[in-house]
Amino acid sequence: MVKCVNLGEYLVDEAMRIPDLVRGVSIGGVPEALLRGKGYAFGAGDSFVVAQVMQLLTSHRIVAVDPYEVQVIPPETADVCVGISVKGRTKEVVKALNALKQLGCLTVAVTHEPSSPVGVEPDAVLGIPYGGGKFPVGIGNFASAVAIVAAALGHTINASAVTSDEGVSHELKGFLGGDAVLVGTGWGRLAAEFLSLKLAEVFCTPARVYHSEQFLHAPIYALREGSSTIIIGDDRRSVNAYAVLKEAGVNAYHLKTPQSLEGMLTAIASGVMAIGKLAIDEGRKEPCFMVRKGFLEASTPMIYGGST
Repeated sequence: MVKCVNLGEYLVDEAMRIPDLVRGVSIGGVPEALLRGKGYAFGAGDSFVVAQVMQLLTSHRIVAVDPYEVQVIPPETADVCVGISVKGRTKEVVKALNALKQLGCLTVAVTHEPSSPVGVEPDAVLGIPYGGGKFPVGIGNFASAVAIVAAALGHTINASAVTSDEGVSHELKGFLGGDAVLVGTGWGRLAAEFLSLKLAEVFCTPARVYHSEQFLHAPIYALREGSSTIIIGDDRRSVNAYAVLKEAGVNAYHLKTPQSLEGMLTAIASGVMAIGKLAIDEGRKEPCFMVRKGFLEASTPMIYGGST
């Protein structure tokens, strides 16, 4: 692992580590309800993307929901309730797990901190091996969480199919500045959602995310002059969306990754590497959100119920 001296180098290094973080992960003692039953997975930010990974891997047997909304869902509709929080302190995830357990749902926590508020009360805990590095921009810990939930659901990630292409990241870098729109279907949309979160954290860029079909029905007409659109995925709808953009002369890039978990991780690795290179070019010392103290101080109690 390279010793990182700035934010950009850290991001590039984390992107390159993703294949190693998802390779050969296994887990035992998984509750039967997680393997066979219906239920809900919930988290916030990156953790909500992990919940959506569970949704796709189980063909919607486990449905991804907001941690606040899951608290008003009738508990008899679920056999298992999975709360995801890497640091284990997300207030609404803790509240949801505790409430759902009281209502009789078998609860599972996914966290790097099993002794945290998230990990204390649930019936089972899936430990995330890697909790993150120097900067509070989740990359490796997200990949590690994905690997754990995939293993718990009986899915083996083909790490050799997960790559971070230097050439692709160099091309992609030119489409990330300013007003960015990210579009995808299925696994491609999850990659788009994750990358939009990283753009917000690193640059405070308000990137928009759309399903490919939804994008074609209205948002495509609202693209601002000078904006960049990134299409992620090799499915028919994403290919069609890219073709429409190119025919219209719109500044667009097509990241043709497969419709698979490995394809999502590859898109994320290439996208994060591109974000890291752009951060190096701009000389960024820390993530943008850490500089915006007013928002940070106001939002922290709302997310964690106290100071960090």
